[in-house]
Amino acid sequence: AGAAPVALTNGNTSDWDPDLSTTGQLTFISNQNGGSDIWVQRGEGAPTRLTDLKANTVFSPRWSPDGRSIAFIAARDRHTDVYLINADGSGLRKVTSDGAARDELAWDSNGDLVVPTLRKTGWRVERIDPRGRSTVVPNSAGVLTVKSAGVRGLYAVKQDDDRLWSLGPAGAVLAAPHIRVSHEEAWAPTRDGVYHLAGTPGGETVLRLTTWSGASRDLQSLGRFGQKNSLAISPAQDIVVARVVRDAADLRAIRLARR
Repeated sequence: AGAAPVALTNGNTSDWDPDLSTTGQLTFISNQNGGSDIWVQRGEGAPTRLTDLKANTVFSPRWSPDGRSIAFIAARDRHTDVYLINADGSGLRKVTSDGAARDELAWDSNGDLVVPTLRKTGWRVERIDPRGRSTVVPNSAGVLTVKSAGVRGLYAVKQDDDRLWSLGPAGAVLAAPHIRVSHEEAWAPTRDGVYHLAGTPGGETVLRLTTWSGASRDLQSLGRFGQKNSLAISPAQDIVVARVVRDAADLRAIRLARR
């Protein structure tokens, strides 16, 4: 609270969807090479690109609990699947191969991935073990987003429901009825509570903390802070957000020729 935001990237491209490892390493999505790919920044050095997928879109990069690998979702040729890559850029592999629609994923403490997935019956959470085997999480119908709160476990938001749910062995259980989280806003659960990037009636953005007891307080005003629905917090309480500095669109003429 009170510290001015410091720019981590300042290029002429878009960087978003950050995640911090337990050791403070930063991963994010960037279109610095023309398409969306996974990048990593260690300390104060320049960021390094890990992938060159030529995908339609890449999102939800998440560090494994041991900081050795990154899981993410990529859509290629209208098929959306989960991928894994080592922190040094080696060992890229596709974990799923059914192409189903998916939303933000998270790691469980035991090294499994939990991924909201759209099936014929609607959204549900599927648990994927290191071998790629998938099982359905009980009572997870309607879950769209899953986020990790470290030792506190996993938390989720359901479709058309702004209440917060915990995701444990028994499935989704209502966690804190007094905490409301929109699927569209940037939020992150921690040991202290849930951090939000919240808008004010005056059009500004504030960093807000709602504790698990329900007490809410604004930690800092960020001014007119265009956001890209991204908020990451490390165990050391370092906070990284994606800010829209400028938004531009160009027009191009396409001449169609008859063959």
